[in-house]
Amino acid sequence: MTHMVMGILGQSALLVAVTSFSLAINSLTRNMRNRLVRSYALVCMVVSAWAFFFFLERVFGWAI
Repeated sequence: MTHMVMGILGQSALLVAVTSFSLAINSLTRNMRNRLVRSYALVCMVVSAWAFFFFLERVFGWAI
């Protein structure tokens, strides 16, 4: 098994994933009934998922 070193790109992708996920959860807990808030949270979740899988690809060297 090869072990790849995580560079600045992988670290920033992880930071984006955590931040976007936190923004989505925070906005949903404040006002879930508003359609705009739900749309914003959905976009944040998509960005979070993309950044997390990008992080995994950079660290482990595999793509889904």
